[in-house]
Amino acid sequence: SASGSVGAAGSAAANSAQVSSPADTADGSASAPVALCGSVQSRPLESTFHIPQRLKVEILSAENLRDADWMIGGGCSDPYVVVKHRKGDIAKKAFTTPTIADSLNPVWNHVGYVPNMSADDALEFWVYDEDMVGKPDDLLGAVHIDSHAIPPEGLDGTLELLDQGEDAGTLKVRIMWLEDDEMA
Repeated sequence: SASGSVGAAGSAAANSAQVSSPADTADGSASAPVALCGSVQSRPLESTFHIPQRLKVEILSAENLRDADWMIGGGCSDPYVVVKHRKGDIAKKAFTTPTIADSLNPVWNHVGYVPNMSADDALEFWVYDEDMVGKPDDLLGAVHIDSHAIPPEGLDGTLELLDQGEDAGTLKVRIMWLEDDEMA
């Protein structure tokens, strides 16, 4: 990976993700996410809930991304997002958004699906600047979310992106659990 593991970014304690989610239930059985720098993790649940195993992930937009195309006449960054599904030490690409040309505040409104999620899995969001052929794409920022941080009702929030421990803009996402037979 271009800047180390996403999990390592989550250990820093500077900024936290701003995530709006439904409040705890009256009996205290669910928990609201606790945000850490570069990651969103949850407090332990007093009772476990059924994880439907499939996620609908909407990558809505990003703001205040770094301009990685700094050369004269280079324009602004051409961002896209790679969403990865992490199971243990292995992260596999789930889907990629289209590239938005010359934008530090791109709007994607892109929907993708992540099958086979389990209680110990995580989602990783990697934002890159697409570069010319022959040059590797620049990492603009990354964040991860543990599956326990996604309440049964879903999550709609703005995540703080990090690049090598530094603020790298924000990513707006909407994540919903789907039953295996549910189409959305």
